[in-house]
Amino acid sequence: NGTLSWTGSLQLNPFASAGHAEVRGSHFPLASAYIRHETGVDIVDGTAGIDLDYAIASAADGSFQVTVDNIDVEFADVRVNTFHAEPDDVRKPREFLHVPRLAIAGGSFRWPEREVRITNLGMDSASLELRRLANGSFDFAITGGAGDDAQAADEASVESANNPADWNVALDRLAIDSFAVRFEDLSVEPAAVVGVRDFMLEIVEISNAPGASFPTSLAMTALQGGEISATGTVTVLPVPELALDLAVERLALAGGQPYLRSRANVNLDSGHLNLDGRLAHTGSEPFALDANVEVIDLLITETDAGTRLGSWSRLLLDQLSFSVGKRRLDISEVLLDEPYGDIRIAADGSVNLGRVARDEAAEAPATPAPEAGTNSDSAAAFVATIGRVIIDNAAADFADESLPLPFSARINDLNGSLTTIATDSAEPSTVELEGGVD
Repeated sequence: NGTLSWTGSLQLNPFASAGHAEVRGSHFPLASAYIRHETGVDIVDGTAGIDLDYAIASAADGSFQVTVDNIDVEFADVRVNTFHAEPDDVRKPREFLHVPRLAIAGGSFRWPEREVRITNLGMDSASLELRRLANGSFDFAITGGAGDDAQAADEASVESANNPADWNVALDRLAIDSFAVRFEDLSVEPAAVVGVRDFMLEIVEISNAPGASFPTSLAMTALQGGEISATGTVTVLPVPELALDLAVERLALAGGQPYLRSRANVNLDSGHLNLDGRLAHTGSEPFALDANVEVIDLLITETDAGTRLGSWSRLLLDQLSFSVGKRRLDISEVLLDEPYGDIRIAADGSVNLGRVARDEAAEAPATPAPEAGTNSDSAAAFVATIGRVIIDNAAADFADESLPLPFSARINDLNGSLTTIATDSAEPSTVELEGGVD
């Protein structure tokens, strides 16, 4: 159901028309009936409201001048379900996207100037739920459109009409408020559930002008706990670039437990990540990070026995600099505070560190070494350098129950340092450690 209203003027010779148009109501289910087989998604609910003022006039040479102002578009309570066209598909439709409000405000259009401007594009309180099945596939897939001819026509249209040099497009502000994303992964055991809530994004001064830089800010809360925020600039043309100040506060690492469990019989019981740095991407630098990185209160236990394998109070990577383009990792100093390790040899000779390996990981075929002269062989070696390692108040337990007379020892109050460690240097690191043995 919906309504269309128009008030204005119409002249036929020469052709000219001006007026105000409004569209109100729900049209999504009707539209979705035509497109769901092509797209793989089903828009089951939602209302739309569109308002605009326009003026169209023809010139003596047959060309048209079009002016559209005060474009306001609002979609409300849009609900999108998965859709499976095959009649024997056992997957049941489910809602995976809900958009309570999506609005465009203050839009304008000019032809033949080819100018499009929007004052504000905003989305509020939307939620997205993704699910990967046990076989590794998703329970929905957005498919392509028509055949090859239509695709070729679309590509030609994009190349000719949407060339950035031909159009002037500007968006004053893009704002996403309180967005939530939940990802359920049934391909690992136990099933993983990760995501974010309260996702906020604001990008301003957006345009398709080459070299235009858009001030950007974002913030989110991880479902398992922790805050992530970033501020900086983003550039799209002529090549994508970004420079963001990135902050991570107490990001819980336990959310990765199901993926760790698929490779080792261990539990990631606790641990939080803190990061303060700068992230960059340019045409010549795929990924660069300069940051201080900290992992606190880490505890890993053996799944079967429940015993503690390792822990630390704090791991600090001070002045970390990582560059994919330069193929370098440099860390000024590594501080390891109160690390602990437990090494136990059972009566049958098995070592607890060896028992944590999953059978499927142990049985996986070895990756063949690349042949000489391949790209892997000729690529520049990755260089890693650590200026200094400081160990503070370390401890370890060692026990061997396979001996005729079982033996155990404890190392405690271990303190010391290691000098520079570099993969591109033959100079050995100097190790100075001192502690007690019981």
